Amino acid sequence: MKSFNLLTENWIPVQQQGQFETISLKRLLCRDEDWQICMSRDDMELAALQLIVCIVQVVFMPDDEDCLMDAYKKPMNEADYDKGILSLMEWFDVLHPKYPFMQTANVKPEIKNKKVVNWASIQKLFVGLPEESSTSESSNAFFNAGDEIDCISFGESVIALFQQATNGFSLGGRFYSVGLKGSMPITTLIQESSLRKCIWCNVINKDFLKETSSLLDGDKNNQPTWVVSPSFDSKSPEYAHTIGLLRGLFWQPARVKLDVDDNFQVKGFFKEQGMSYVKDFWQHPHTPIDIIRLKNNNQKEKPFLSAKQDLPLWGQMLSFFYTQSTEQEGFSRALVVSHYAKIVGRKKSINLAVGGYVQGNSTESLAGRKHEMYSISSGWENQIAEMSLLISYGLDAQKALDYSIYSFGKELREIRIVRNKEKPSKLITNLMNQAKNLYFNNSEEIFHSIMRELDVNDVSKYNDNFVQLAIGTFDTIFLPYEHDPKLLKAIVMGRKELIKKLMKIGGNA
Repeated sequence: MKSFNLLTENWIPVQQQGQFETISLKRLLCRDEDWQICMSRDDMELAALQLIVCIVQVVFMPDDEDCLMDAYKKPMNEADYDKGILSLMEWFDVLHPKYPFMQTANVKPEIKNKKVVNWASIQKLFVGLPEESSTSESSNAFFNAGDEIDCISFGESVIALFQQATNGFSLGGRFYSVGLKGSMPITTLIQESSLRKCIWCNVINKDFLKETSSLLDGDKNNQPTWVVSPSFDSKSPEYAHTIGLLRGLFWQPARVKLDVDDNFQVKGFFKEQGMSYVKDFWQHPHTPIDIIRLKNNNQKEKPFLSAKQDLPLWGQMLSFFYTQSTEQEGFSRALVVSHYAKIVGRKKSINLAVGGYVQGNSTESLAGRKHEMYSISSGWENQIAEMSLLISYGLDAQKALDYSIYSFGKELREIRIVRNKEKPSKLITNLMNQAKNLYFNNSEEIFHSIMRELDVNDVSKYNDNFVQLAIGTFDTIFLPYEHDPKLLKAIVMGRKELIKKLMKIGGNA
């Protein structure tokens, strides 16, 4: 009988000083080798890390802080590894006849008019790549062709399957469900130079989970969705508070089955329509939560943070590193970050990988993807006020830029009304969009450079970085129009208002 078990086979794509290899989870945990995950896209590398972390979390969860630190400091004994996987072997076999990992065993090819109508090419599992037969604009979000990937290995297919179910969006619009966190949530995971240690930085011990969540309460269903199916009946939904840690971490909202050829290559997958129904919200340990939305418990407003199209990731940075709750606003960092701050990362610096997809104009359309690494030196846990001030500098400078273009437009309207009664064109809207995109695109590099040398005792000195960026953005945007005498007066007025606004927020303009 064919088998491919994630607990025993080589499936993890890694590299070491240009040497590429596929290794097993056992080798990763039981040897102290200098591997790094290596895939063609940063979002898939983060997905691979998250998948490994989830497996280790449920198979080898440490009892307490001491057990966790032991696992972090030294490789696991091979005999302990072999003993630890025995009880869960059946659930992590990708080709299991009854319980294939994150799949539905009884999904079969559906043939109509001699054509298989429920088959999709493997590219559809890679969020943002176009499916072979798709004509949707959102499926071509990353400008790829529909036939770039013919077949992939089991490891790549499982990582893509996990990513689609956990952090992506539905496999076919309104006829298919999205994961427990809704559509396109952000993922935050700790990074460290050693991949083995990196895994343990993101594994939460039992004592901490019991203190901070209800994920380990004994009355929960902890069987994965490929063993006990989610509810596909809207009249009897599954309740989030009944979902255990293993079931939630590997939640598969869709009925899918990988299409595997005789050479153990995955060519595509079969899928069945159906909406799975979950009521209330499950606290995923890898994603920040909007506390107010969580308390409101409105099913239409998911509390899990997502990347925003018109805001850089650093604009949401407080939500990644800190927890704050007030009557007016509130956010909570992911449990994995709180755990790191208390145990492995105590009095240490932090490197946090943040990744997510950007939602387009509709619920299930894709506008792009974002992935950044943010590093803060030791003492970061107590620097929320300083980080909040730094972020406000960057956002306030952009608002000043917005206002300056509004002022330009106001002056332009007056000129045109006096001269020839022309209606205002779309020029102002286009310029505002161009300026915002250019400012935020260039701000990422500036923000990272600030973080590398951050002096929390004098954060105000970094305000000028954003002030100069705003002025430079204004000048770049209006450079093509300066030769037009009809626009020159309005441009001068807009720049004057920009300087005035920037000086009000403390900049040296």
